[in-house]
Amino acid sequence: MTIRRTFALFFFIGSALLQAQTDEYEALYGRLAYHGFENLRIGAAADSGLAIAFENRVYRHDLKAAGEILAIASETDSTWRRIYLIPCSRGVARGQIAVDGDAYRSYMAGAMDEKAFAKTLAVGEATEQPRTSVLSWKNRSFLKVDANITIGHQIQLGQYDDRVKLYGELQPGLRSQIWHGTAVQADAFVPLFDEISVFDSGARLGRLGVSQLFRLPHDSYAALQGGIFMPERWGLSGEVAKFWLERRILTGLKLDRTGFFFHTEGKFYYSPMDSMTYTVYAQYYLPGMDMMAGIDYSKYLLGDKGVKFSLRRTFAETDIGLFYAITDYDRFGGVQIRFPLPTQRRMKPARVRLTWPNQYGMTYQATSEATRVEGILQTGLMVDSGFAITEFIRHLTPAHVISSVKGWRKGADSAY
Repeated sequence: MTIRRTFALFFFIGSALLQAQTDEYEALYGRLAYHGFENLRIGAAADSGLAIAFENRVYRHDLKAAGEILAIASETDSTWRRIYLIPCSRGVARGQIAVDGDAYRSYMAGAMDEKAFAKTLAVGEATEQPRTSVLSWKNRSFLKVDANITIGHQIQLGQYDDRVKLYGELQPGLRSQIWHGTAVQADAFVPLFDEISVFDSGARLGRLGVSQLFRLPHDSYAALQGGIFMPERWGLSGEVAKFWLERRILTGLKLDRTGFFFHTEGKFYYSPMDSMTYTVYAQYYLPGMDMMAGIDYSKYLLGDKGVKFSLRRTFAETDIGLFYAITDYDRFGGVQIRFPLPTQRRMKPARVRLTWPNQYGMTYQATSEATRVEGILQTGLMVDSGFAITEFIRHLTPAHVISSVKGWRKGADSAY
């Protein structure tokens, strides 16, 4: 009888503790879902810490979202010992940020400076996962449609008879996540003015296709895509990439099998998928600086091959980069800049939502006139499928996370 009572007592206490923990997770989930975070999974990690997997489509920058989630978690439970933040896209984990509770609270209270707090963070592969299944996959992002619009432009400089030529267009598009790792997109190009005569003067189809993203073991990823790409191509594209040395080095391979595709005046013109292009690349993220140095070797669309060197420095949400390429036909280089578009916080995801890009990019490229025909560069042309693994994971490197923690202290004031 005593054994039964003892067992019943332990069972009652265990059930009460489990229910209390579940209620705590439910409260945290409710607050995160209220702020618009999707694909939420919340539960205990292997070391009794708290693991939060989430997808951010509300804030312009994922690390801003991470700061908001930490602030919300601290309001729900101010005694947490360790939190593993797992940012996802399409439900696929992009990495992991391990945050020590005592260090975080000291930093937020002003008792620890940014450099000391940054040293306590651990950034890498998403090795921790929520072990509680009750709250898995709450507030899913699937089958929601984003209607987005942006502006494209091209400026041609330096011709003897016409020093400046302009081209501008609207680029409306639709994006939707279908299921885990899968997304579809459809874009159109609507010219506003055209002094370069590169394209047909009427509206035309842009990218149209489906892509599937996979997370592989050992901090690796793969992606497959099919559809209509740019510039005027259709076919298949595949990419694999892997991180090395605690996400300081990224290497990858991209293969494209495409044919010509063009749509004008209601008619479609295309050729068989008989063109194979590829890129082998490596990127090094400099520790202590939010900077990337890269090199790639490619076979391009017109059969030429070449090597390209690139350097990119990130200042908060602004990227400034330099590149220089040597191909069979020419040598060219240029400058790239991408800056954030307002606002920091977007509308919450819904069945249909109007939105716009997080960043707007511009590229200045200098090349010889001999490698241009009607303004189109005839060397170094690559297939642009609209998705790249390098963009998918680039904010989840230690260098970038460490440089972004300064915004977390400000984020706590705006979480509610």
